[in-house]
Parts: sequence; C-alpha cells; structure tokens
Amino acid sequence: SNPVQQQRWQNFLDAFSFPSSMPDMVNLKYLVYEPSQYQREKPHLGDKYVPVFRSPDGTELVLENRSVMPKAWLVPAAGVVDDPRRSLGVLQSPGFNPWRVALVETPPPIPLGDPNAPPSAEPGPVKVLRYEGERIHVEAAPTRNALLVLGEKYYRGWRAAVDGKPVRIYPVNHVLRGVYLTPGKHTVDFVFDPLPFKIGKWLTLASFAFFGVMLGRDVWKRRVKRYG
Repeated sequence: SNPVQQQRWQNFLDAFSFPSSMPDMVNLKYLVYEPSQYQREKPHLGDKYVPVFRSPDGTELVLENRSVMPKAWLVPAAGVVDDPRRSLGVLQSPGFNPWRVALVETPPPIPLGDPNAPPSAEPGPVKVLRYEGERIHVEAAPTRNALLVLGEKYYRGWRAAVDGKPVRIYPVNHVLRGVYLTPGKHTVDFVFDPLPFKIGKWLTLASFAFFGVMLGRDVWKRRVKRYG
C-alpha cells in the first residue's frame, strides 16, 4: 500500500483521543477495558462511553460509544486546513463537531456554509444501501450544498461516481473520504479500483493471450510438418 497514505493513518492513530470525536468518525462503537483501568480513566472518558457488558470472570468491561457516527453523513460547512499537524490538533479538540464542520485540505469546488456560523437546519438525509469490501452505494438528498463524508479511510485506489458521473474523492478530517454534492437527491457509488491491480490484471491477460497465440502457432507448425 501507499506509504504516504499509511503515514497519514499512523499520524491519526498517534494523535487519537477517546474523549474527542475521533472515535465517533471512524465508527469505533465499543471499547474493552479492565475494570480498574476504566475507573481510573472514567473522568477522562466522560459520559459518552457506557458500560454494557462485563466478562463472566470480571476481568473485562465492554464500553459502548453512544456518540458513534453512521457510515456516511452530510456536512454543511468546511474549514480548509492544509497543515496535517494543525488538522490533527483540531480533531483532538473536544469542541470539534464533525456533524457541523469538515476539515479539508483544499478549497471546496462549490460554496459551502460558514464553519463559524451558528448551527442551522440539518443538511439532509443519507442512506447506505450497499456496503461491501469493494463497493459502497449511498443515497443522499442534501437541502443545500454539502460534503458527503464516508467514515472510511481515504485511499487513492477508490473511485467515486455521483449519479453515474465520475467525481473526485477528497481527503476529509485527515483520514476519511468525501465527495461534494449539490442540492437534490443523488446516488453515490464508491468502487475500489486500484491502478496497480488493473495493470497486473491487464498484464496477466496479455500474457495468457500471448501464450495462447504461441501455443496455437506451435501446434499449427507441427500439423504443417506432419501433413506437408
């Protein structure tokens, strides 16, 4: 995999903060703690993590994250932060709200809301209709220009299409991926289609074709010699 993209994820993990919204964005719903460790860290974790299960031997405690976010959501505003260290600092802040603002690395191609403006109405509904290893199908109906954020790692091997037309995938919140949408009902497809895999597949098919041609040529020559 791409070392630059792996470093992006590693930096996110190094800066990971449980009280922040970072676990919520990456769909981290459950934590496993030793009971004594949980008691020590409970003031730091806050009320967002609730014990839901204790192992029969009492050595493990399962906590549920009540603030976990869905696999996809719409964000009405974006803040441009092109410095990775600064973006991680913003994400670590308990005051950062990923429902209201998304951190992007380049200016949005369409006008979005002011990230410093007071909260307004919800930007619209999102439904994940298909979620597989190499294909994700989403329906979204933003009421205004918005950024559709997918709670999945940003990786350049993924391609996206909105209403059947190819669009660019942008890195969002340092490690996630997103596409910009205009108002209205849209279908969004994410498909894993890495170029190295395609090149390898083409080379394999080409080698099989070449082998088939050479084999046929050899068989034809033998027949010519036999019956010539």
